[in-house]
This record gives sequence, structure tokens and C-alpha cells, in this order.
Amino acid sequence: MTARALNSIFQKWGISADQEHWNISGELCSGDAIATDTTDYDLTSGPNPYIKCACTYNNNTLCHITRFTVGINALSGELPKELGNLIDMRSFALPFGINCLQRNFPCNRGAGIYYNFSIKAGGPQITSSNGIVFERDNETLGPASYFVTDTRRWGVSNVGSFSGSNNPQYTSSSSSQFTNTLDSKLFETARISASSLRYYGLGLENGDYNVTLQFAETTNLYTTGWRSVGRRVFDIYIQGNRVQKDFDIKKEAGGVPRTAIQRLFTARVSENYLEIHLFWAGKGTCCIPTQGTYGPSISAISAIPSKQISFFFSF
Repeated sequence: MTARALNSIFQKWGISADQEHWNISGELCSGDAIATDTTDYDLTSGPNPYIKCACTYNNNTLCHITRFTVGINALSGELPKELGNLIDMRSFALPFGINCLQRNFPCNRGAGIYYNFSIKAGGPQITSSNGIVFERDNETLGPASYFVTDTRRWGVSNVGSFSGSNNPQYTSSSSSQFTNTLDSKLFETARISASSLRYYGLGLENGDYNVTLQFAETTNLYTTGWRSVGRRVFDIYIQGNRVQKDFDIKKEAGGVPRTAIQRLFTARVSENYLEIHLFWAGKGTCCIPTQGTYGPSISAISAIPSKQISFFFSF
């Protein structure tokens, strides 16, 4: 890597190199970069940014950067394209907690500490009529964002920007009374997405689970006229398997507005996490009754071990 490329990365991030320890303006492999000590500046308060060089190439006449780190920082924003020059980069400076939402690195992996989780999508904590506590899920999410609870019990990520909408909303709410349920308040809010909405149950005991997803359409409420043709259609995946194709809340409710819909699925947890993915595959309508009315929507989620249900009904 040249000094020019490295300077370009620093400029994009708005940070400056520690010139007391190495020369950013010319020869990078100088000063502390070629010091013979074995100090690991990743774990200390040493130079930040920091590079390390090996000058043993071509009979000790040529140097190469072997390490480059900016350590723990508060950087944010787009990744500079110059990072593409780091062709041997082994790891990367991601926000704390996001590793919980990466499929291969879930939180509490190998340490099942929870047997269930329940989420009130898009709203405050609610206790249902049968005593289930649905944890709050009213953090503000944008077109590419995520949230993980302090306990690392569950997380949610959203991807997608509503086309044609000047004021995109990623939650919906209604104070109306909902039918087909004893818990109308459970459906007063929902989390919505323009493309992809994922929920993760984390640190779960391995085994079979019953996953209950609850829906109610709060936007496409018209039953007559041109607005009534609006359709919200999306697919449902659990543990990567599509369990429902072209799911249409309004259709499932028989076209009756503000009707609660509940769907029960089974899933196997084998690596201490459960993934629920709601995905808009481009079907349905996009702009009826208003611009940007499409994509998945969900009101509540709960998951409990299947054996718990069987044991209950054995009496």
C-alpha cells in the first residue's frame, strides 16, 4: 500500500496519523513501524492509527506493511473505496453488537441461556391476556439499521428504502379495535420494512420450537373503490427455509379490515439462535392506498420450546 492510498483512507474518515511514531507523508515503513519490539498496539493505548512493517524482502532491501489498524474508535459513515486496496485484510473496525446479527457469529453461541422470547414489534412492552410478556421493540430503525437488546436476548435488523416516499416510516400504528383476538393492543403497532426484516432469537437452548407470528393490516384498510386493490405481499422464512410464500395479511383476513391473524410454525434451533426473515420479493402493489405502501409487516413474535406445548397438553 502506498502513502497516498493510506492518506486517502484517513482523509475519508477525517482522522490524522500519529506522525510522532511513523512517517505518513513519505516512507510508511519507518519509526515505530519497523521497531523490533513485539508490542501489540491493538491491545494497548499506543499509536492509533498504527501500522507494522517487515523489511526482510529482497535481501532486506524492501519493506511491506504487514499490519494496519485503527483500533477502537467512534468512526461512522460509508466505507471508503480505498479499503479495496487492502487485498489481504483478515478482519474488520464493525459496530459493537452487530456480530449478533451475522449468521455465523450469533450472540451466546454455544451457551443456551434462554428458553423463549416474545417481541411486541414496533411498540412498547405488553403483557398478553395469557400472561406472555412481549418485550418492547420501539427503537427507531432506518433503511439500513439494527437493534440488539442489552441482554443480547434478541435482535432485529432492517434493510430497504421505500421508493417514492418523502417521509418513510418503518413502524405503523393504529388506535382502532382489532377483531379475532383477545389482545387488541398487541396489534396497535407493527414494524414494517421496504425489503427485508429479520428478527433473531439469541442464546436459545437448542431444540425444537413453536414460533408464533402475529399480523394485522393497519394501512390497506379500504374495502371498496380503487384503494381497495392495494396488496401487501411478502415471503416468510424461518431458519433460512421459506415457510410461507406470497403471504398477504389482508387476504388471510378475508378482506376484513383490522383483523388479527396468527400463524404457527415449527423450527429447529441447533446453534443457539433462531432467525425469522420477512422478505418483500417485489409482489403486490407499491403505491396503494398511498405511495410507498408495500413490504413486510408484523405485529408480534413469540417462540417457545415445542416440548413445553406437548407437556402442557398431556394433562
